[in-house]
Amino acid sequence: MSSLVFIVENLLKIEVQLMKFACSLTFDREEARDLMQDTILKTLENREKFAENTNFKSWAFTIMKNLFINSYRKKQSYSHSFIDITDVAEEIANNDCSDYLYDYKYINQIISHLSDRHRHMFGLYVSQYKYEEIAQKMNIPVGTLKREIHMIKVSLRKKLTEFQSNTDNGSKR
Repeated sequence: MSSLVFIVENLLKIEVQLMKFACSLTFDREEARDLMQDTILKTLENREKFAENTNFKSWAFTIMKNLFINSYRKKQSYSHSFIDITDVAEEIANNDCSDYLYDYKYINQIISHLSDRHRHMFGLYVSQYKYEEIAQKMNIPVGTLKREIHMIKVSLRKKLTEFQSNTDNGSKR
């Protein structure tokens, strides 16, 4: 059982790193602050579950990641499995967390060209659902799902590599 003082001291030591991680997950300063508060609260509530002589930082980051995933799953609509940021692109560009952003508008455009079935499948996959869960939701065999996810990733990787090489040459799109 870990003491409250130990938990608080260690949270203070990794506060900046946790906030950077929250920004990298949410891409929004306010959501990152909310996630940070939820993580601190959850860490304090579950302090008795922390095993001494283990990595506190890893434990706290895992709590944050799990809170983010659970929150994302709650918000996620099964009919829209990717985030359409077209309407909020300017807001994201002006955001305090912008150093963590890539060209999500372009990535969103690539993903939007997938079929509805593949967008839904890929959205569940990137939301960290297990293959078995996705296969069950989509009512397809796990092997078929794995093959289709692989083909989607190969296709996206190719398009993003082409985009990256165009960006590196100074001629974005």
